[in-house]
Amino acid sequence: MNHIIELIQTLICINFLFCPRYYFKIHDGIFIVAEVSFFEIINFYHLNDTVVVIAYLGIYAYALAKFKNSNKRTLVNVVLYFVINSFTQLICSGLISLVSLKFPLDNQIGSFVIIDVFALLLLLIASRKERFYRISQYVLRSDWLTWIAMAGSLFVITYLIVVYKASNYFRATDYWVFGIVTILICILAISLQKEKCEKTAKEKEIALREQYDTMFEDLITSVRRKQHDIDDQINVIYCQHKMANSLEELVALQQNYCDWIEEDSSFSHLLSIKNPILGGFLYSKLGQLKEAGCIVKYEVKVAGLTCAMPIYKFVEILSVLLNNAREAVENREKKNLFLKILETEEEIRLMVQNSFDYIPRNELVHFLELGYSTKGKNRGLGLANVMEILQEYNGEIEIESDKDEEDAWISFEIYIKKEG
Repeated sequence: MNHIIELIQTLICINFLFCPRYYFKIHDGIFIVAEVSFFEIINFYHLNDTVVVIAYLGIYAYALAKFKNSNKRTLVNVVLYFVINSFTQLICSGLISLVSLKFPLDNQIGSFVIIDVFALLLLLIASRKERFYRISQYVLRSDWLTWIAMAGSLFVITYLIVVYKASNYFRATDYWVFGIVTILICILAISLQKEKCEKTAKEKEIALREQYDTMFEDLITSVRRKQHDIDDQINVIYCQHKMANSLEELVALQQNYCDWIEEDSSFSHLLSIKNPILGGFLYSKLGQLKEAGCIVKYEVKVAGLTCAMPIYKFVEILSVLLNNAREAVENREKKNLFLKILETEEEIRLMVQNSFDYIPRNELVHFLELGYSTKGKNRGLGLANVMEILQEYNGEIEIESDKDEEDAWISFEIYIKKEG
């Protein structure tokens, strides 16, 4: 008898979690027949109670088949069903236990039936005015789902403790119920946390795209404008022989003019970058570096920049390294800065090199420590943040310092694995 009541509880709770109103479909009948038949087989063949776990899996299959929603919503509502049902049973068990102290029941089976009947009535009352449906909608939208899941797990544990106190033993099914609910809650929490991270990454990527798409369009416009000037530039080169008094002077004039053209068109190669976020960012950042007096050279060879790391994280690392390089050469006579980004089949390599005092190898490791900086107190947070990002995405970093006759320099080279 109590199995039939529990099945009715399941139908009511599951249906009102998915819909504002209850509606009957053939799935309901199949579910009831299948569950009743299953328990009859267990009783007839005296099977171990642990096989009842299949009945709980049947609830998930029933919800998925009848309502045809996503796995996520089905999983959420099945977890909520376990939480609500356990909480309802807990309340009714407590009330019946208090009543039985004054009016003892003749047998334990009768008390279970009474508990199930009262739980069914409580579910019918609680499910009115679309309460369960609104709870489901709220949980699906809520960022506090992990806390709700933890609270639900607490209710299940509390209910099992009450059952244990009442009967002085745990049924095998109680262990299965607790295990299944815990696993479902863990899967749900991990799934939603992953979805939240992906949503955050997507939002930040959209924000970056809106910010740097305009800059990338400015780069395209600038390059197109320079393309229109190419005829004038060729004419200038042709006419320079009229300004020179000797072959050496002509060569020098042409060399200087060609250097100017190359410098003026230095950002044209950024158009080869197929990722507009990276292209727009580099166009903006390298322009700022040139305005600050840095002698910037770069080599960028990337395709779609597909790697395990989100683009906004990659730009964050790049921004830290370039900002550090600008500050490092700010008060130096030589302000050389070199950027290299290479994409291979296995990884993406990023290197930022700038003029700097020679640093012995045993001191380079301190650059990655939180708070360490050559620029004074309350600095050194940028590279520590870079290290956190690289640890999260299994990236690597190498620091090298060297010097030659012309300059001393320091370089930061980063290796990021490509996507699976």
